[in-house]
Amino acid sequence: REKDVVIEKRGREEVTTMGTRTFVPKDAAVQNPAFDATPMDLVSAIITENGIIRPPFVMEEILQAKTK
Repeated sequence: REKDVVIEKRGREEVTTMGTRTFVPKDAAVQNPAFDATPMDLVSAIITENGIIRPPFVMEEILQAKTK
């Protein structure tokens, strides 16, 4: 379930600096999630290098596509 997914919080420097240059004020609020969780009812397809998988999403199909 989407609500059970724990989203990793990455460091602010990944999005506020490049090399030694900082592009935002030090006290600016920054969020840098490693990914987001999209509710499955909003996903119309999963596109991989091995093809397109459409609903209903069956884990066996996803795993088979991965090994082709």
